[in-house]
Amino acid sequence: MNDPFGNDLPLLEQIQAVAAAVVPVVRAFRAEIGAERADAVAAEGLAQWRRALARATADRVVGEPREKWEKVAGDALEKVAGSVDIADLQQTPAELRFTVTGCRLADLFRQLGEAEIGYALLCAYDHTLVEELAPGDVELKRTGTIMRGAPACDFHYRFKGGDGQR
Repeated sequence: MNDPFGNDLPLLEQIQAVAAAVVPVVRAFRAEIGAERADAVAAEGLAQWRRALARATADRVVGEPREKWEKVAGDALEKVAGSVDIADLQQTPAELRFTVTGCRLADLFRQLGEAEIGYALLCAYDHTLVEELAPGDVELKRTGTIMRGAPACDFHYRFKGGDGQR
């Protein structure tokens, strides 16, 4: 059997394996300590995991903060390519904009009825990467995600010094 967390599997299959482990644990905690408390603990635990993962990634990538973010973001876009549909890609020295119009990862967690776990595990990681890899050099604004019920995920990255602003 392949390692379910190995890089040889498509991202969606990796996330399905993670969901198969995380979702029952959170549900068991909800039954024991209540939904509000269990969800808060899960959100904090996943936030700690995201930060640790982003820091480890930052330590592996060489360069200035913006260069690190560009490398990691480029790798991430390649990795999610089969799991999301991207439209309206626009890039200038000052910003990067694109829209995710379809997301099989969000579909998975929404079908499980666990969109908030999916958001804490996946969507929030976009902000965590910016915070850990390039704070002050890269800014992400997003008004909605498919995971949380928006029709699309709008990504707007702004870069310090790209236009003399920020």
